[in-house]
Amino acid sequence: NKHELHVKNLILWIRIRVLNVAAFFITHFYSWHYSSLKIIKKDSLFFPHDITADKNVIYAFWHSKTFVLVPCFRGLNIGILTLLDWKNIIYNKICTHYRYQTVPVTSLMRATVRLKKLLENGHLIGLAVDGPHGPVGVIKPGILFLAKTTGKPIVAMNVHAKKALRIRSRWDNFEIPLPFTEAVISLSEPLQVTENNVKETEERLLSFLKDL
Repeated sequence: NKHELHVKNLILWIRIRVLNVAAFFITHFYSWHYSSLKIIKKDSLFFPHDITADKNVIYAFWHSKTFVLVPCFRGLNIGILTLLDWKNIIYNKICTHYRYQTVPVTSLMRATVRLKKLLENGHLIGLAVDGPHGPVGVIKPGILFLAKTTGKPIVAMNVHAKKALRIRSRWDNFEIPLPFTEAVISLSEPLQVTENNVKETEERLLSFLKDL
């Protein structure tokens, strides 16, 4: 009835407001924490700052390493995947704050189509290759399929923090560098995926990303 519908809408409105407030405070604390880190980028010609729209690539990284990567490459025309549950609503708002192009995963097919369209329009793409739910350290086939069908190369991206906290209760053992520590970001050479080298490319990605 109308009363129940009104109550449901009110509860939904309250939840959204609470999530917005939480996202605001989390984002500002997150930005302060990141600003305290000493970020070192190992020599590479393939950092997002240096890539032109006609030579865009797909970046691959572990889900656990996103703490450093998200604020580091903000505002650089990068598309990323997000989910629609309550935790990822906050994550989506953080990514929007950092000016990423977010692609909600309503279905794998729709998400793939959206990512392909972003690549065609000159965007970079960043994918957590063992996300969104694991298992940890296992590369899902989506990134290899996307690279193969679009002809865009994959560049693996890794983060090594000197001192970090690991959240072992999470499926990905999420890594949070301690404030004021050093974090080194390193990139692989671009990896082109063809029909004949999918397995070999996966092995090369695993070799580069092996530090979990």
